[in-house]
Amino acid sequence: PEVQLVKTHFPDVAVLDLDAASDEMLLHYAKRLLLETEQVVICIKTGEQVSFQLLPTLLETMMQSQHQLLVLLLGENQRVQRILEARPQLSFEQVNSDEDLLEKLNGFYSRSTN
Repeated sequence: PEVQLVKTHFPDVAVLDLDAASDEMLLHYAKRLLLETEQVVICIKTGEQVSFQLLPTLLETMMQSQHQLLVLLLGENQRVQRILEARPQLSFEQVNSDEDLLEKLNGFYSRSTN
């Protein structure tokens, strides 16, 4: 539902949906997108079941990026929070609802265009 919400409210934004079943080709594309796109928002849907196979690779790529980057945590997972808190160069925020997600995205994209 979050992917469709973003596509509906931000039609000009490129959206890539990864999950634990994503293959290497999609992961490679995600890493390239992180490094080449000027403004990137990463939404991590954090239930108790989070794929920790993809997360380290994406975090490493995020830290290499020189572009505007915002990480949004949808839901709560203490392990993911600790991983992000250990990387102060990454800005992340907790998101608790669809309205909160849209508010954070509006804020990020309006700051980026000013």
